Amino acid sequence: MSTTKLTPREQAVKLFPDLEIFDEKEFVANRFTGEIIELEPEAVAMYDLTMGAEQIGMHIMRTCLDWFIDNYPKEYMVLLD
Repeated sequence: MSTTKLTPREQAVKLFPDLEIFDEKEFVANRFTGEIIELEPEAVAMYDLTMGAEQIGMHIMRTCLDWFIDNYPKEYMVLLD
């Protein structure tokens, strides 16, 4: 039996069914270093959720960070590490 791995987008929606994911990639800057990196639409949505969770101290921040580490490790290192 073959197991199909979910795409990063599918994983994000599975974790947060109400997550709004737009269609375009975006460039995002690290708020401390200013380094800029381009994110896929699902990564933009998760990044925005992560930043919002940090602001209000919600437990979903760890879930968001783990998702980034698993799916976009380079982008995680630039923006969130």
